[in-house]
Amino acid sequence: MNIIKVFTECEPERSEKMKLSREKVDLQRARKNLTIEEMASIYGVSRTRLNVILNMREITPLCAGRLAKTLGCDVSDILEEQKGV
Repeated sequence: MNIIKVFTECEPERSEKMKLSREKVDLQRARKNLTIEEMASIYGVSRTRLNVILNMREITPLCAGRLAKTLGCDVSDILEEQKGV
């Protein structure tokens, strides 16, 4: 997969922001016994690029879906809780 494509698909537009929880991602990664390198390989990017994505905090629904698929979980399992919902 092209790095530029992955970068742009994870950059949120103003109207479509999802707040990623790094702690929840790490918990799901631990449940699957995956290292960052293994997760990056499954996702299709380098370890460095995956860390950039995980540290973005706000990502697109497409990126959230790809991360959840990589971890074998539901998207809601890796997002921050929405207050007031």
